[in-house]
Amino acid sequence: MRRAARNALTVTAVLLYPLSSVALFFQGNWYSFFHSYSLAMFFGLVAFCYFSLALVLGARVKALDRIFGHDRILAFHGTIALLAIACALAHAALKLAYFSEPTVQSKLGFLGLALFLVVILMTVLLMLETPLSRTPPFSAPVKAIKKRVRADYTLLKLLHNLAAPAFAIIVVHVLLAFSVQETGSRIAFSGITGALALAFYVYHKVVRPLILLLNAHAVSGVTRLSRDIVEVKLAPRKGKPLKYKAGQFAFFRFLSGNTGFGEHPFTISSSPSSQALSLTAKALGDFTARLGALKENTLCLVDGPYGLFCPKPNGADLLFVAGGIGITPFLSILRDYAERGEKRTVTLVWSIRLREEAFALKELEAIASRVEGFVFRVLVIDEPAFGKDTADKMIDAALIQETVARFGSIQRSEAYICGPAPLRRAVYGYLVKAGFQDAQIFYESFSL
Repeated sequence: MRRAARNALTVTAVLLYPLSSVALFFQGNWYSFFHSYSLAMFFGLVAFCYFSLALVLGARVKALDRIFGHDRILAFHGTIALLAIACALAHAALKLAYFSEPTVQSKLGFLGLALFLVVILMTVLLMLETPLSRTPPFSAPVKAIKKRVRADYTLLKLLHNLAAPAFAIIVVHVLLAFSVQETGSRIAFSGITGALALAFYVYHKVVRPLILLLNAHAVSGVTRLSRDIVEVKLAPRKGKPLKYKAGQFAFFRFLSGNTGFGEHPFTISSSPSSQALSLTAKALGDFTARLGALKENTLCLVDGPYGLFCPKPNGADLLFVAGGIGITPFLSILRDYAERGEKRTVTLVWSIRLREEAFALKELEAIASRVEGFVFRVLVIDEPAFGKDTADKMIDAALIQETVARFGSIQRSEAYICGPAPLRRAVYGYLVKAGFQDAQIFYESFSL
């Protein structure tokens, strides 16, 4: 509860941050606040502050990740960007109502806003699963657009970076405004705010990759675990291995023509004590389908670790629910438990489509023999498997209720979910029905 309260206060402070700029600009002039010119300035200030925050939140600040988790920051980044766009549109509309003649300053503002709109629309329609893509009547056209526009994800990420030059244009637009140039404090506030946000972006996109290159890993082995699943092992070329907790993930950029040079997130599937860093991926797209072609000694930039999907050492009974390749964080956690001789009540439910996807079955059996209190169940839902005459049912409320019945107390239990968004949402509901509170359910979601 204390953590939830702290997070709520932090989010509230961030949302109210633009009020400091409003106080600076309206000091002594509050009587004119509802004038169209003043309202335009108000919405412009809020938009500017939110655009700067969106840029910072997208820069993978590890200090923020350790508090909130990268997926929550990513979602908040999107929310702040949408608020900024809404305020910027209000600012533009009021400006047009007050100033009919365009100027260099106003043209720069419209150019920056147009670029931001392109980034927002591209992100919502092509890059993310959002409530819009699940809500009639918008779901059908959004799916049609995604199906028709088969843009490469690496290209979409590159286009997403237009947000930085768009913001740079907005900074110039703000500094040229008459209201800003009236006092040195306003110029300083606007200049420092813009410079800090752009500095975070430059560090994230330019400085950090150079640092990662100096500490690059190299592919030490590629193993095909099934027809569509491969494991890639990496070793540091120099220096110490990456330090991470079981359940965390990282961004991997392979410097290879086989995969392209795009950056992609993967859960680290190896144990934290392992000398080799490994990722396990299923061919779900062009990039993952090419991982099996990686050559030994291929350089890889590893940016991480990130995420809070790590069970705490509090003795709570644990339920792990995995869908398909969502088993990977649990493999890291269970491998760590086996190596440390953990004694804990842990139940894993792993749902897969086909028997061949059960690549970790023998290892799970070995872990069950070493981790006291660990049991697992593999559900194959598209074909009969493991000596059964029929395929298994999908995870439902009855199965969750039956599974958690072995726990001593629901109040002293925690549940972790990793898999496709529909599975996550369904299992979350089943857990709540079984008596779990929100604070006892953990997942990472990179869709909105």
